[in-house]
Amino acid sequence: MGDLMMNEISKDKFIIVGVENVDLKKADKVIERINWKYTLRRFLSSKIAVAALIILTAIIIMGIIGPKLTSYQPFEEKRAWRNILPGAEHIFGTDYIGRDIFVRVCSAIRTSLLIGLSSALVNIIIGIIFGAICVYYGGITDDVIMRIVEILTSIPNVLFIIQILLVLRIGIFSLIIALSMVGWCNVSRIIRGQLLQVKQQEYIMAAQALGAGTSRIIAKHLLVNVINITIVTFALEVPNIILTEAALSFIGFTLGKPFLSFGTMAIDAQQNILFYPYQALIPGVFLSLILLCINLIGDALSDALDYRIDLGGENHE
Repeated sequence: MGDLMMNEISKDKFIIVGVENVDLKKADKVIERINWKYTLRRFLSSKIAVAALIILTAIIIMGIIGPKLTSYQPFEEKRAWRNILPGAEHIFGTDYIGRDIFVRVCSAIRTSLLIGLSSALVNIIIGIIFGAICVYYGGITDDVIMRIVEILTSIPNVLFIIQILLVLRIGIFSLIIALSMVGWCNVSRIIRGQLLQVKQQEYIMAAQALGAGTSRIIAKHLLVNVINITIVTFALEVPNIILTEAALSFIGFTLGKPFLSFGTMAIDAQQNILFYPYQALIPGVFLSLILLCINLIGDALSDALDYRIDLGGENHE
């Protein structure tokens, strides 16, 4: 019986499964899709991060559509409206020269996010470029760039930014440039440290041995492996830049019309803070919420993108 069954089994009844039958490109896409689903699930499992994302989204929507819900303008002054308490007519009240605080807060939200996101993006791009150059070429190139980074980071950021603004004159673009001139240094260090670990992997040496070009190795092998840390770094850079911009505005480096900063609103509110504290409190609350929400989202992304942590916090032994 057994011999009969063995005689009926032939080679053509088997399906050969191996590397020949695997579409590597499709496999890579499947793995990538699984990783992003895993990341999203981990992020959404954090109730604090989800709440922060909802609050931040609501603030952004308010900053965009808020001014369209009222006829007031951020710089519109009316002496008859001076120091009106929050109410139906003026939701957040008015300041000492009759400007509507709600519209001004909406304008400050847009300005802060524009500067924060733009400067953080420039920081990331420059930091990745120099970090990748340091790691790939190494030697003298790495030493020179790292010494430049050390010199720039040894200078207090605010003082360095002020010097740049004095040369370029204060404006939205010059401020973004000034903030980016100091911000990329820390990013390049982070990217460099991550890439140094990746460079030692065998597939990098194999790509070099097979004659892959510099640009291909950097783009296809090195940079792909720092996407996670780049996203987290970007999320954590934004609040630092927003806070720095507000501090610069508070000490007098204001952008002027048509841009408005939380720092400028703080200056305007300080002379009446004892009698009308809401004029400083309301902008301060929104600035704090923006910074807190972005930091919480950044921390949650850091945990979600760390694949060394077990899915859902479970122990798989």
